[in-house]
Amino acid sequence: MKKPRPQTLKKFSPNVRYEIQQLKISAHELAKLRIIRNAILESILIHSRSLFGFFTKNSSSKHDAFATHYVSTWDIVKAKSTLKYIDKNLADINQFLAHLSYDRERKVKRRGKKKNWDVTKIAKQMKLVWNSFQKFLPGEFRKQLPEWERL
Repeated sequence: MKKPRPQTLKKFSPNVRYEIQQLKISAHELAKLRIIRNAILESILIHSRSLFGFFTKNSSSKHDAFATHYVSTWDIVKAKSTLKYIDKNLADINQFLAHLSYDRERKVKRRGKKKNWDVTKIAKQMKLVWNSFQKFLPGEFRKQLPEWERL
């Protein structure tokens, strides 16, 4: 897919903002609300997976949006190395959340317990990448995609 026009990116920006807002809010709420822990955890992991693909061009779909559409000089390699926890656990995220897979049970039996996801690490790494991305955003997109603290 060739780079979309600026007006297309402007119209699409609320979708990117939604993903990062949901990740940020979900990570914060998980620490407070134990009753709905699994739903919040799944929200964090799904939004992390979506944003990982956005920042690292990790997708097989020609219709997906990427950070490079907003910032042509975006450093995909640096983003991927910063998001190392998600990168390392992406296969598990896919198997446990996005696919009804027999590997779920096999991995739990091998490990002897369910996986403990480090959502604090996910949020910290995503915050670093988001703030880096936001610094390089052209001015026309900054209002729609503000820095982490203003989401």
